[in-house]
Amino acid sequence: FGRNRFTQEHRSNSLAGFGSFGMEFSFLSTVTGDRKYKKVSDAIFRNVTKYENNGMVPYFWNVLTGKPESTRGSLGSGSDSFYEYLLKIPFLNG
Repeated sequence: FGRNRFTQEHRSNSLAGFGSFGMEFSFLSTVTGDRKYKKVSDAIFRNVTKYENNGMVPYFWNVLTGKPESTRGSLGSGSDSFYEYLLKIPFLNG
């Protein structure tokens, strides 16, 4: 079952993974009616956009600190879904 400690693989996630957290929290607010999850989602996306450069954000993130572990952006695997989530979230929230 669960682990009681983080390993290196758990400390980092792709941009798409970060976006997935945001989309999932936003959807939880929709289905539960509890806005606290939407507030978490908004905080995730606000944090990520602080690091935006010419429309791109870094593609690798530390989930414990919320800071990027790379400076390069990408539209490739591990990043492209993040940009799709930006379009999907308004539809999920009605």
